[in-house]
Amino acid sequence: MSIQSTALNTTIGNIFVATGTQGNVVSVAYFCNRSGATTSFNLYLVPSGGSATANNVVYSNKQITSNDTYILELEKIILANGDMLQANANVGDAVVATVSTLGI
Repeated sequence: MSIQSTALNTTIGNIFVATGTQGNVVSVAYFCNRSGATTSFNLYLVPSGGSATANNVVYSNKQITSNDTYILELEKIILANGDMLQANANVGDAVVATVSTLGI
């Protein structure tokens, strides 16, 4: 089991990259708005070697009220080796993404 936390920027960046021959399962992801204002984030499921586009966005401009957390836990995400979770926010350093994963 692994836990990774990343402060989101306004530019799209990796919050998790799957490793190992069998990949990883994302068991839960938290998006915490630590600012005093409503912010939004975008989340992308990007295949190995690919990039974030409108075709692989899974959450687009998801709003989080001030000092609140959005939890993505109902669906498990299976990532093959090299697949990525990428994200950005409309305000840099306001949202922290924390991802918990299991190796397969």
